[in-house]
Amino acid sequence: MNAAKTGFIAEFKTAYLQREIRTEAAVQNGTDVGLRNSSATGIAVGRLVKFATVQIDGVDTLAMVPATGVSATSIGDATHIVAQGDDTIRDLPEDYNYGEKYSSLPNLIVKNSATAKTLAVYKIVDPEDIKIVNLG
Repeated sequence: MNAAKTGFIAEFKTAYLQREIRTEAAVQNGTDVGLRNSSATGIAVGRLVKFATVQIDGVDTLAMVPATGVSATSIGDATHIVAQGDDTIRDLPEDYNYGEKYSSLPNLIVKNSATAKTLAVYKIVDPEDIKIVNLG
């Protein structure tokens, strides 16, 4: 079960160097639709992403954005892989969404946001350890 229905997602072949990293950033330009809430858009778990500084309301803000140049044989300019969606991260009080807490169907996306929030990603340490999955 994955919120990503087309394009490419990434997996690790061995994941021998991988661990989940928590960071604070906004989320921009995601086009995936949530499984439970089809009105929510963002970046699906497994997508290749990068971090960039973007202008939000005239202020430079760190944001996670989809990677560019991703193909069946290339990770493009990706530096990270999305590890968890918004509905499974529980670090800060604002991360808790009690309406989603007891749902049996997760949304499996990181929703687009104009403010920083807790994100869980895997850093790509060895690009040769990445398996690209074409979803069509």
